[in-house]
Amino acid sequence: MFTNLIKYDLKFIFKTVNVYITLLFISVILYNLTSYDYTPTILDANGQVFGGDPDAPIFIQILHSISYNAVIVMLVALILNAIVRTWIRFKSSIYGDESYLTHTLPVNRQTLWLSKLASLIIVVFSVIISITISFCILSLTSSGKNLISSLGFDQHAPVSYTFTFLFCIFVEFLFIILCGITGIIIGNRSNRHRNLYSILFGFAIYSLSALFLLGYIFLWSCLDSSIQSLFTIQDGNPNDIFTPSFITKILLGISFAYTIMSIILVLINNKLLKQGVDVD
Repeated sequence: MFTNLIKYDLKFIFKTVNVYITLLFISVILYNLTSYDYTPTILDANGQVFGGDPDAPIFIQILHSISYNAVIVMLVALILNAIVRTWIRFKSSIYGDESYLTHTLPVNRQTLWLSKLASLIIVVFSVIISITISFCILSLTSSGKNLISSLGFDQHAPVSYTFTFLFCIFVEFLFIILCGITGIIIGNRSNRHRNLYSILFGFAIYSLSALFLLGYIFLWSCLDSSIQSLFTIQDGNPNDIFTPSFITKILLGISFAYTIMSIILVLINNKLLKQGVDVD
């Protein structure tokens, strides 16, 4: 029964998530296929180079621009769709039209919540893997490397930086969905305006977590002098301060904070669901 619960959740969520994953891959491949170089423009007799002329017809340049925008849009749309579909599935199966069937199944609410949590983790992991694969495809061209570098993936950074960056995205992605689920649970304990209260509580929880994260980093800076550079204006080249190793350290600290907050929300949600569910 536990695996069946997960299967039906994933079937609903990936019905549209798979569409955006496919569109992302198509956009990435089109971006690579339309990539082109520039012929350097010589300005003077000294050989000074400034800019360059594109080595591609205007049609290819237009396709390249379109595919660039498509990659960015599909990345955002994939993440948003995964978040929203997960929220919709949770609400419909626990509080909506499917809730009467869900609550007649021979499983307790803790098992039901664990199945939702497992589904959530699988969805987040799948989205991160899909984005990682798309970035690997982009890295096959120089323009693709520039694109992913602009999104925070440094090709010259150590492997530890890349894995830490991906893990930080994973736990933050997970936490955002958990905030929405907590808001849904609390909002549906009200007798009126459940949808409105769900949105307000979810937003309030995420806002409080942002304040907590800021306070956590500030307290960390009091214990570690190297972190104080985040709160002070530094003279000189910022690249000398924000090295890959330093950024990796920051990402690990942020990942730790999001992990702790996620665990807290998991425990809170489990307790709230055990107290009872009032369906429409």
